[in-house]
Amino acid sequence: MAIRFTSSTVQVPIHLQQKGADYPPLSCTLIHVVEVTPLVGQAPIEWFLVTNISTTNADEAAEKVAWYVQRWKIERFHYILKNGCEVEKLQEHHADRLQKLILFYSIIALQIQHLTYRSREQPEAPATEVISENEWQVLYRIAYRTKTVPQQPATLKEVVLALAKLGGFLGRKSDGDPGTKVIWKGLRRFRDVYESYYYLM
Repeated sequence: MAIRFTSSTVQVPIHLQQKGADYPPLSCTLIHVVEVTPLVGQAPIEWFLVTNISTTNADEAAEKVAWYVQRWKIERFHYILKNGCEVEKLQEHHADRLQKLILFYSIIALQIQHLTYRSREQPEAPATEVISENEWQVLYRIAYRTKTVPQQPATLKEVVLALAKLGGFLGRKSDGDPGTKVIWKGLRRFRDVYESYYYLM
């Protein structure tokens, strides 16, 4: 990626000046990022980023680009919070209660997102990092409708696939990796079943 940047001052628009708006001029930096060696047959990635955070050298410009790269993870977090946890459907009438619920679901959303990306980056990591051996055995039996479980230790990828299967993931070759939504749906379903299983034992 080639990175260029320049600093400038944005003046207050004339229509706001005429209204007497008390806005000061805004000092900002424009960062231009372009892919130098794009994949064959694909257009190069190109971004124009604007920031009001001081940027005086190439390292600082690269830092702002690295921040922007995290945008997709932030969007996925809000997607889980909105579509998975359905926080917009919360009907609390008091702001403090609503705030606590959103915080609670935010923790859940972060855990699901962490599980999703971790399973892609380190699929062979031991499942015991996120689930107990007993939970894994119950999850496997439910997801694959069997009374037997594999003898070898479970991996993180296997846990995610089992959860996704409970959430409606078909696992076809064209489906790719399971997304956060099916993992959340599977996890919610599994927790309900496991709680009942635990008390029946």
